Amino acid sequence: LRCETECRKEDDGTYVTQVGEKASIDISFVVSNNGERAYEAMLFIEYNSDELDVPVLSKKGGSVNLKGFFDNLVVLSLGNPMEPNKKVSVLLLS
Repeated sequence: LRCETECRKEDDGTYVTQVGEKASIDISFVVSNNGERAYEAMLFIEYNSDELDVPVLSKKGGSVNLKGFFDNLVVLSLGNPMEPNKKVSVLLLS
């Protein structure tokens, strides 16, 4: 997982960004599968609903689908399976 926008990587491997002058955040990730077929591959993104609207997946083809929202969590399906040596790009707009 690699964040392609202005994100700070924490010691535990999570990425963090903050709302700035504009009240929205566009987040772009590239997710790579470097191993075997990954069944039910998911990406979980936590957001603060007090500061942001519900994020929207900007989809340009590919296998990424919005699975749902749970509290302040966006759940994305990255493919089932996500094939070996495959990369998917994710763009969330909020």
